[in-house]
Amino acid sequence: MAEAAVSAKRPLRGPFLAQLELRARLADKFGHLPTTDLLPLLVQYFDRFWTKLPCYADLRPYLERVPADVAPALLTRLQETLDAKAATVREYGQVRRGSALA
Repeated sequence: MAEAAVSAKRPLRGPFLAQLELRARLADKFGHLPTTDLLPLLVQYFDRFWTKLPCYADLRPYLERVPADVAPALLTRLQETLDAKAATVREYGQVRRGSALA
């Protein structure tokens, strides 16, 4: 489902959120949510939509489900993703300024 959203020119949030919601509902039904399922989905969503205004609001219900012992690992992965994105933005800005000066 999310594969089509990934390959789309403008990725859609809905399929990514549907996967998160499905995991949450399974957890409600069966009593636990494996972090091995949840963390990669949270990082994938953040990687795609970190610049979108509703990103935090979309992720908040699922972030609240992350166990306290796993939260530091998730924060590290999100910070790594954000650092990589920031580096890309800086490189793009340097290229754009350089080409404007040429």
